[in-house]
Amino acid sequence: MMVVYEISCDEGHQFEGWFASSGDFDDQLVRGLVECPMCNSRHVRKVPSAAFVNVSSQQESSQSSAAIDVRALLQLVREQVLANSENVGNRFPDEARKIHYGDAPIRVIRGSATLDEAKSLVDEGIEFLPIPDVSDDNLH
Repeated sequence: MMVVYEISCDEGHQFEGWFASSGDFDDQLVRGLVECPMCNSRHVRKVPSAAFVNVSSQQESSQSSAAIDVRALLQLVREQVLANSENVGNRFPDEARKIHYGDAPIRVIRGSATLDEAKSLVDEGIEFLPIPDVSDDNLH
């Protein structure tokens, strides 16, 4: 069973948190383990929402109850990134470097990079996450 909460930081960013239980959320919050993925603030709180609890049917096998819809999860992540980031297009490598080296304000950006550009960012220790396009049009 997993409990999903809507969480907000003191900067107003909202995100989902998945926890084993309500107590697990409270424990992680007290220990400073829950932080905003956009600004890294640990000043977070649950916000009112329809709680979601993932409970498997007793008739499912243990293997199928552990299965998740990866495509739906990736689509949700993609939608959150699109809604909460600045599109810098093919300037992504340059903007990521500026942010990393303190030459531009810290913010969430998205864009594109060639494989060689991505390898250079990794070599410089610049963290980023490629997010695949999981729409049905791109899966055939």
